[in-house]
Amino acid sequence: MFAGRAAQPIEDRTIRLVDFIQIMLELNWKSSEIIFILKNYIKKGKIDPVTDSTELFLMFTMKRKLKLMSHIINSEDFMLNFNEDNFIDVIENDVYDMGVLLYREYFLRITKKQDKICTLLVNSYSKANG
Repeated sequence: MFAGRAAQPIEDRTIRLVDFIQIMLELNWKSSEIIFILKNYIKKGKIDPVTDSTELFLMFTMKRKLKLMSHIINSEDFMLNFNEDNFIDVIENDVYDMGVLLYREYFLRITKKQDKICTLLVNSYSKANG
């Protein structure tokens, strides 16, 4: 499903929260309903703050769900500290339009790994323009 550091081998995959959220998105649940579900999972302590929030953020980015993506970044419930790795994940998964939006919003936080980011962006430009 994901490329880069968020990818997992298929044989190690068990059904988790991110799978249920993906089904909710495919069934066209409203963002407010999904946020309500996420808040309940957080209250019960059933969310891994690092792994789940990173995967949810990437999934919301790939599905272009701005409200949900913003909730993951800005909510005090999640411990997602947007950084270079998150930005690199977005670009590695070919979500360039969302990468541009994220860069415009969080460019002050993207201060490291400039060489890798520049290489990915040049390659994405080449890939997009054949």
